Amino acid sequence: MKLHRIMRSLAVGITATLATIATLSASAQAAILTGNVLLSDLLAGNSYQLGDKLFDNFRGFSTFNLGGAGGPESNEILVFGEIVDHAYNLIFQSPLWNVTPGQAIDTTFQYDVTVLDPDQWIDKVDLELLSYGVIGDAFITIVDRVDLLDPGSGSVNLLAISVSPLDSVIKDVLPFQKKISVTKDIALVGNNGFASISLINQSVHQTKVPESSTLLGLFVLGGIGLTVTKKRLKTTVISVG
Repeated sequence: MKLHRIMRSLAVGITATLATIATLSASAQAAILTGNVLLSDLLAGNSYQLGDKLFDNFRGFSTFNLGGAGGPESNEILVFGEIVDHAYNLIFQSPLWNVTPGQAIDTTFQYDVTVLDPDQWIDKVDLELLSYGVIGDAFITIVDRVDLLDPGSGSVNLLAISVSPLDSVIKDVLPFQKKISVTKDIALVGNNGFASISLINQSVHQTKVPESSTLLGLFVLGGIGLTVTKKRLKTTVISVG
């Protein structure tokens, strides 16, 4: 049996998570949500704000169950955020992502991320499996396709699997972006074993791009530096000759 990170007590984890979900189901919705929310609330047209990052346009949710598995519906997935240094983490939690022999679960959904601060840009994205465990030949695979929306086009693909150190991945975003779209695919396959995951973290990292005048100054200084270097090299060559 391979355990990665700290596996919470299953009974306590399920009870606590389902209790939170039940409480949130009875609460009023707002246009822009913060704190602990349900994925179903976001799919209903609401947004989630974390600092200057706006997570919105949640769409395309589906869960496929095979072999009697009981993967979570959108109202059984808790969503919350945290800011750590320059990383803006959006975390998805459910006690129902678990499979036994012969079972499989595949959950997919999409959302957009927009940077509201005009001076900040997304320069990295990462994906991490948290609080998971596998037994035997079961496995967990999560794929994030990150489409670049503003500016330009293209995409970045993230793949994390239930084998350390491949359970987390980070990639650069070039050019830096103001808006991206994430398509998330969460797959658990039991085969002849067991697999479960209760926490999934997807992060965007930000950077501040220098103002155009600052960039121009750097180019000018760089040009002067190159000129001086060339002159010094030429002088050295002449003196040696």
